Amino acid sequence: MNFSDQSYDTIVSTLSFCSYDNPSMVLAKINRWCRPNGQILFMEHGISSNLAISAIQKALNPLLYRTWMSQYKEHFRTDSGVRY
Repeated sequence: MNFSDQSYDTIVSTLSFCSYDNPSMVLAKINRWCRPNGQILFMEHGISSNLAISAIQKALNPLLYRTWMSQYKEHFRTDSGVRY
């Protein structure tokens, strides 16, 4: 997807970052597309900070991926320092 820089006042992303090969690149693009003082709203799922739950999530990850083409991913940090 290519849009002009600072094209949007609000960008909404729901349950999509698990399907991107390079989520850091997508996040950088979203930051570029949003106007200064705009809003970027996320609703995502990820690996729990609870060790027992995260172990279950990781064990179920292959089944989740085969069934819905979605998977839990570890947190990542972008070049700009934004933590997802």
